[in-house]
Amino acid sequence: YHLMWDHIFDAGGEAIARIAHEDMKNFDNLGLNGFISCQLQRNAFPSSIAMTSIAKSLWNHGTDFEKMRRDLYAATFGEDAVDTLCNYFALLSKSFDIAVIRNQKPLNTEEFKAGLEASLKAMDDIKDYIEAHLNVEDPCQKDSWTYLSIHREIYYLLGKSLIARLDAEYEKAEEYNKQSQQIAFEKEDIIQPVLDCMFYTRMTNERINFLNPELPPPPLF
Repeated sequence: YHLMWDHIFDAGGEAIARIAHEDMKNFDNLGLNGFISCQLQRNAFPSSIAMTSIAKSLWNHGTDFEKMRRDLYAATFGEDAVDTLCNYFALLSKSFDIAVIRNQKPLNTEEFKAGLEASLKAMDDIKDYIEAHLNVEDPCQKDSWTYLSIHREIYYLLGKSLIARLDAEYEKAEEYNKQSQQIAFEKEDIIQPVLDCMFYTRMTNERINFLNPELPPPPLF
């Protein structure tokens, strides 16, 4: 299960969005006809796919997730970027496995580490592609690419922190984590519409629970 604010660890945004999509589709089976959420409103980092998934799937239970995400990325980043970003976000969401990070399922160290390393490589590879889109004409798309550029910096360091923790290098893991948080706060004036930096810091301090006996159990909200 996932708790409030666990979406912070979903680096690609798509894992939480897919869960929300399925939940909305099954409302009728549960005898529900509406949805009230007290979750964060600044939840569009790296994209608004989670909130879009909830809205579209609640309005129309037959919403196709794949079409929805492609339409969203086309509007948010531009048609030419859809395939690249579909692959990129899917990889990040798969690699940054919330259940593993939260110690909610057995850890396969080799598999988890390989996924994180693949995500770091993808973040390296996409850097120039992002920078080439930072001055697109559409102002909304321009903001989205700016957010994505900062997102890459923040989650690259978080990924390195998770890998260091896998290697039992806890001091190094903590240093990478603090660097990630520092970038978030340094860029807060820019990214505050899409990320709550306080909650990012709180979650990355409190809920990374695998392979570190020094951490207390995660709080139950």
